[in-house]
Amino acid sequence: MRTRVLGSALAMLILIASAKADSIFTLGQHLGPAQNVLVGIQVGTRIEGVTNQTGMTVVFRSMTNILTGTSGHAAIIAANRAPLNNVTITVPGFFFSSILIDPVERQRGDIMVMVRLAGGKIQNFTYPGTTGNNFLTITTINSELISSVTINSKAGFESLSHTRFRSAPGSFVVVPEANTLGLFGTGMVGLFGMMRRKLQT
Repeated sequence: MRTRVLGSALAMLILIASAKADSIFTLGQHLGPAQNVLVGIQVGTRIEGVTNQTGMTVVFRSMTNILTGTSGHAAIIAANRAPLNNVTITVPGFFFSSILIDPVERQRGDIMVMVRLAGGKIQNFTYPGTTGNNFLTITTINSELISSVTINSKAGFESLSHTRFRSAPGSFVVVPEANTLGLFGTGMVGLFGMMRRKLQT
């Protein structure tokens, strides 16, 4: 009886933990219909690519490296061929629901991926320790969206390749403007004030 109770309690804790995880990390290519990011040969701490189907601008930024792109599908490397230690991916003006990345690893178990969700919550994933290609599919649940994805590594990784986004409708959502949110909040305050006055009369 005691074992059954403990088992039920453990199962409940697992369910609670899963419910709190709004981003899901799955090793391998599991994005479904997807669009590639094409990157030209640029140099800088901030370089841009574009999705090959919807023409969305994708920004790659680094706090530690001078980045450069290669022709064709997105392959981000350090301009001096040094190891990459930090790359952040964003889609200016938009949140997104899923992404595929492939940081080519130099040292086992040294790459950590940080996902910043639209509401500011951060969730992390550490690669288990395979060298070579490291396809990782990041998806979301509970109507959550992704604001940015950052790849960090102390030892460094050789390149960030095969960045892809889901091509299905609704994969990108416009970031609400602060002014729009402010007007909405002001409108709600005014509405509550009107309701309150009516109740008092």
